Amino acid sequence: MFANVFPGWMVKASLIALIGWIAQTYVQLVLLSVIMVGQNVQSEASDARATKTFEDTERIVQLLRVDTDHGLQAILDGLRTIHSALAKVDPDIPPLPPTCAQAVSH
Repeated sequence: MFANVFPGWMVKASLIALIGWIAQTYVQLVLLSVIMVGQNVQSEASDARATKTFEDTERIVQLLRVDTDHGLQAILDGLRTIHSALAKVDPDIPPLPPTCAQAVSH
């Protein structure tokens, strides 16, 4: 029946083997491209997360620098102001530690 359409080794292997071979070929050729597209989408999402993490880290480092606006310098200035106000109310308040005084004076 299939001798004229398919090669002899396919006819002898039976119709089930032929269907299995076609299904395997379909999975390899068609669905492999779907997997590759999914990997590309995951890669782009991973790159976006990495970029966001890098930007967040840069922002944190900027906020922690003493010499930047709205960074640690602003916090230290606020602490110095609070310390000065408290020292006027209670003269027994100890002075600022040297590390704070040095950082604030910059």
